Amino acid sequence: MTHSLSHVRRFAVAGMLAAAVLVGIACEDVPLLAPSGSAIALTATANELTVNSSTEIVALVLEGAQGAPTQGGGSSIEPGAGTIVHNGTVVSFTTTLGRIDPAQAKTVDGVVRVRLIADTRTGVATVTAFSGPAIQTLQITIFPEGGE
Repeated sequence: MTHSLSHVRRFAVAGMLAAAVLVGIACEDVPLLAPSGSAIALTATANELTVNSSTEIVALVLEGAQGAPTQGGGSSIEPGAGTIVHNGTVVSFTTTLGRIDPAQAKTVDGVVRVRLIADTRTGVATVTAFSGPAIQTLQITIFPEGGE
């Protein structure tokens, strides 16, 4: 069976288009995570909460930077150290008390903002943020209503 050069070219082009579509679909299914050598600086608008209240948690993700613990928990990154990660880098959060809303978020200019929402339990909530190899924790004390 003989094929004209035109048929062979069309078949090759169709194959390349199918491969490109499959690669595009596969890339969309894999979340973008912080690369190795990244650090997360984690802060909260309040380090103490009462039950049934909330605070904003802010994570800054930089590539090529080292995080350092700060007084009262959380961490900082030296000013000018590293570069911000790509927009859309996924950062996941967990907590030992209450819940994080949302539990995953994507960076915009290297920053992610979520909320720690305290439930009726008291104690110390350990909030953990992680993306790729970068991980950081922050502790927030949750008190009963009306006092410490």
